[in-house]
Amino acid sequence: APSCTGSTRIELYFDGPMLSVQENNGECGCSEIVYTFDNTCQTYSLRQVCGYGATDCSGTTAVYATPPPPLSSDGTGGRCDPYILLGAGTSVCEFESCGGLVTISQCDNGYTGSGAPACYGNTKLLLSYEGQTFDIDENSGTCGGNCPEIVYQLDNTCRMYEVTQSCAFEENGCSGTTVVYTVPPTPFDADANGGGLCDPFAVVNGYGGRTCSFNSCGGEVTITQCAEDYTGTGTPACTGNSKLSLSVNGPVLATNVSSGSCGCPTIVYTLPDSCQTYEVDQTCADGVTDCSGTTAVFVTPLPLPPIDVDNGGGLCESFSIDANGEKTCTFVSCGGSVTISSCGNVVGYTGAGSPTCSGGSNNNLELFFEDQSLASYPGYGGPCYCPTLVVDLDEVCRTYRVVQSCATGNCAGTT
Repeated sequence: APSCTGSTRIELYFDGPMLSVQENNGECGCSEIVYTFDNTCQTYSLRQVCGYGATDCSGTTAVYATPPPPLSSDGTGGRCDPYILLGAGTSVCEFESCGGLVTISQCDNGYTGSGAPACYGNTKLLLSYEGQTFDIDENSGTCGGNCPEIVYQLDNTCRMYEVTQSCAFEENGCSGTTVVYTVPPTPFDADANGGGLCDPFAVVNGYGGRTCSFNSCGGEVTITQCAEDYTGTGTPACTGNSKLSLSVNGPVLATNVSSGSCGCPTIVYTLPDSCQTYEVDQTCADGVTDCSGTTAVFVTPLPLPPIDVDNGGGLCESFSIDANGEKTCTFVSCGGSVTISSCGNVVGYTGAGSPTCSGGSNNNLELFFEDQSLASYPGYGGPCYCPTLVVDLDEVCRTYRVVQSCATGNCAGTT
């Protein structure tokens, strides 16, 4: 064990010049040097003497390397320590990943992190986890030559993996610098097809939170690990006490832990009416070290402004629904006779576009002011056998609501 008696001093040298000196500075009262070396294999010397003014001292000095923090493949990834092998032997680099498409390479194509990958001689890479080999490569790197590259889809579990670096031909020797990075998934469109799911995540011992990206052009976004109201592909879920945060270009817009109907986190937030890419950070609630989940993101588009029927009128948003659905449209009028129709040949319409209906007698229209039904027209009867209402409104400026629905089965149209 290291120890000292009396006042001691240690001095670190390389090839003549002194790199560092310390005297009685350690926590135990003995001398201690902490120094970061270059990534080059070299021989250093250490001089152990008594402290200034002291004539008697003794001690035993320990020299050891502090292991670097685990390399993570997430974000821009990172670089393994450079290695030199004179023939037989290996150099092992560990990295942490919580899943995704990982690239392990000695080529710099696609790598945006710190430092540069390289290889000299015929090198080989092997990816493994607890002794199980996943992939091996010798010279298929995208930079040509003899540099290896592995591209492998890891499952969505947080683990510490090993990259074993060696020479393809032991007798020749080799050297290299390997980089590890995960290609982030392409942001999905939250505005279309009921939204989508982020890749599943799992936090173990405080590590493994993941970020998911989605595109939206505005509206009310729901970010949830509850299945209620989600109509897209797959099923959201959560295990443990998880947390969701919504951000754009850095600033956090909203955070939630467990307000969802199923006890999982849910964020409901109105996005501005502009197309942007947003990020969802998925992790555990504060103080929780283990959780997992699958997050759904879907957007209800911002409602269209009410139609001004007193100035040429206009079209409601087109709809396609089943017997259990309905589509609502609003308009503003200050009174008089108003026509509400799904017929393309309706008399008197001068606005843009043309009304349509594909359900015929299956399409229904009903007019409301607040919660009061003013008129309804189930089935055909208009000039095109689609519903048409002609209603005399009070001479008061109001906002009215038109509910479009189906009698049975499916129907579609534009009113």
